[in-house]
Amino acid sequence: MFRASARAGDSSMGLNGTNGNLFNVLLATTWAENKDGMLIELQARRMFTRFKAEVERLGVTNPYVYLNYTASWQDPISGYGANKKAFLRRTNVSGGLKLFVGRET
Repeated sequence: MFRASARAGDSSMGLNGTNGNLFNVLLATTWAENKDGMLIELQARRMFTRFKAEVERLGVTNPYVYLNYTASWQDPISGYGANKKAFLRRTNVSGGLKLFVGRET
């Protein structure tokens, strides 16, 4: 994938093979009571905050976040890099995929 992206000039996600090793973490949750939704979200946020703090402590931070697994409070587009984000903003078509709606971007 990285070789093909390099030939094309880079991937649309800002990944180019020099990003180092990356982990894709998916937290899948279920709960029985509707009232517990906010608690589950709070715990998920805490877990990802701890993950981020640990990778920062280790010096292995990478801003890339896999778009398909993000929550509304995460910002995957910024991880693509400023140039890619600006390109996506310019080419975001009215009525198409809403990349920036409800995101903290």
